[in-house]
Amino acid sequence: MFKKIILGVALAVLLISAIFYGCGKVVQEGATGGGGGGGTSNVAGVVRDVTTNVPLAGVTVSSVGGGSATTDIFGKFKLTNVPAGNNVVVKYVKAGYAYGQHNIMVSSALPADGSTYLKTVGTWGEFNSNSVINLSDPSSGALVNIPAGSLDFSGQVRVELTPFDPTKVNELQAFPGSFKAVVGGVESLIETFGFMTIVITKASDGSTVDLAPGKTIQEIRIPATANSPATCPLFYFDTAASTWKQIGTLTLVTSAQGNYYVGNNVAHTSYWNADMVDDTAYLIGTFLYIGTRAPVEGVRVIAIGKNYAGVSVDYSDKFGRFKVPVKANAYADVFYSSETYSGVFEQTVATPGPGETNDLGVRFFNSDGTYPFESKEMSVFFPNNITNRGSIALAMQRNAFLVNGSLAYVERNGSTWGNKEIITAQLSFQFAAQAAPDGSIKVCYIDAAGIEFAEKDSGGNWAISKIDTEPDIPYHSFALDSSGKPHAVYFARKDGETQYNLYYAVRNGTTWTITLLDVLNSDLALINAGVTGVSVATSLSGKIGVAYSCFDKNNIYGEHYLKYAEFDGTNWTLSTIKNLSGVGFTFWTASLAFSGDQPMIAAAVLSDSLRLYSRASGGVWSDQLVESSIPGEASMASILLPSLAVDNSGNPNIAYASFWQPSGSPVRYLLKYAYASNSIWKKYLVNSFGENEIPTTAITLRIGSDNKPKILWVSQGVVRLEEVQ
Repeated sequence: MFKKIILGVALAVLLISAIFYGCGKVVQEGATGGGGGGGTSNVAGVVRDVTTNVPLAGVTVSSVGGGSATTDIFGKFKLTNVPAGNNVVVKYVKAGYAYGQHNIMVSSALPADGSTYLKTVGTWGEFNSNSVINLSDPSSGALVNIPAGSLDFSGQVRVELTPFDPTKVNELQAFPGSFKAVVGGVESLIETFGFMTIVITKASDGSTVDLAPGKTIQEIRIPATANSPATCPLFYFDTAASTWKQIGTLTLVTSAQGNYYVGNNVAHTSYWNADMVDDTAYLIGTFLYIGTRAPVEGVRVIAIGKNYAGVSVDYSDKFGRFKVPVKANAYADVFYSSETYSGVFEQTVATPGPGETNDLGVRFFNSDGTYPFESKEMSVFFPNNITNRGSIALAMQRNAFLVNGSLAYVERNGSTWGNKEIITAQLSFQFAAQAAPDGSIKVCYIDAAGIEFAEKDSGGNWAISKIDTEPDIPYHSFALDSSGKPHAVYFARKDGETQYNLYYAVRNGTTWTITLLDVLNSDLALINAGVTGVSVATSLSGKIGVAYSCFDKNNIYGEHYLKYAEFDGTNWTLSTIKNLSGVGFTFWTASLAFSGDQPMIAAAVLSDSLRLYSRASGGVWSDQLVESSIPGEASMASILLPSLAVDNSGNPNIAYASFWQPSGSPVRYLLKYAYASNSIWKKYLVNSFGENEIPTTAITLRIGSDNKPKILWVSQGVVRLEEVQ
């Protein structure tokens, strides 16, 4: 699998309120009671900033009986020899951030994943405890009012107030404990409409200050979601028991500045939460080892709402069984995770009715505890100065990317990345890198001067040749054949032309020969961006294929086709694969690869699906559904940026991004990987993009000589390489 994954960050917030049952990296004890039984294990993970999604260094992570650790520059930590148990309390503390505390099931069978998010303190102030303490957060409306002399300390105190927005998934990842509470003597899943925390410490030494016996907080205001009920139970977080307890009732106040709940005479300083109970159903299943059929204990099962904002968690017990609670009568994506593997996306399932169960069957694991076809490592290099594009070249040791407007190159020796080399200082709008059979690197790119080709000369310097000097060339694709000869295809609108046309270029010796491949009756042919708006590939026998989409009218809702062109060594043949009119239009699409001599195309259709089109030996095209959007799940929903590669067995592998945007909520993105064998697709959640961060053309999939997938992508100015180990 691919590690480390941030589960839940791209979850669509489809309900205005947020229904979360155990939160992503927040772990709750399972209904089946896995874990315990003595012994120790490790808890490891990554801590990230809730707003920026950037890993946090210097976070102190601790557990009862398991010692403590401090996160490194990549936000990583590892607690060793943690006593196994169903509810191991792990705490996360960093100056300037609201503290985190989660209940994690630790099994002696498998390491546990304790990744989470922390949020910066919303507002703070220093007060004399003998005077009235009134602190508010103007941006959210959060407020706390404490009467004079109500604290168990007399003197200067620091008060920190941090509200959380339950419509933002990352903020729910910071939710303490788990989304469970005892209501009327029954443990229930709770639905939050708003939560916040207050921390009071001595100004002199930072030690904790609490309410004096018999004293209460006069008033609290918790920012609420748009459709919150008029009254709502108030829960506080009992840090000692690491659970939520009901202590009163809140009243909703609506205003032009936003809604908030008011609570009076509150008897605790803690996290406060406005919650309701929702109908619950269950997903059940079993994990077994391959060969021995022995049960696998301690596998974390995560259900992420597909058409509702919910995340629930359970762990397999000593019999390998799990029972994860979900919202009834909905859809959920199911993932499996632990510290040694993470985020394997298995399937989207329909949840049953209230109190009912849906059996997902048996899932098998390797003898070392890893899920089949999973990776274990992620390399991050050159942070903070990368722009939004990159390309990776097989043998996967060589990479090109933009650095401060220049096209750069780097290669890896073993596990060490070398120094950056600047190929060209010209701004490169789109580019692709590949390695020739002799291991040399070739790069094709577009800049203000047109489309150009770069390779190293005998002296080790970058030599650049011009393919076409037309200035209006938005998108291209580039491939090397089995002899290392470069082939390029690109859209261009030449001087005097009113529309874009499709051109093909090949280099023989040092001369580039350009052929007009297709005349397009539109100036909107380039709506599809992506890894390339057009894709070229070569087969081992010498065939050249080009996949692309175009509009036949000057309107994105006009006639729209997915097309394919092929050169057999003598002639070009053009054909239409699919008329997409009325379906949507291909957007960030047309990634082409050959399986033998048969072409395959991964195409993403906006608001519809990701499909694999393949041509059989008889010349007939067929398609397989890889992933689809659930109708009505969001105001915008799509799959984009597919990158297709074929493994040594001829099976298709696709890396891609998916996103959705609920009305009035930020856009969320996921980086995913899909693999097919005998037309059966396995889908994996690899990683996530930051909130409102648009994935770029830098999703590139290659299959290494070890027949394992590798994905290069760029997010928040960091180039990342996901690898299977």
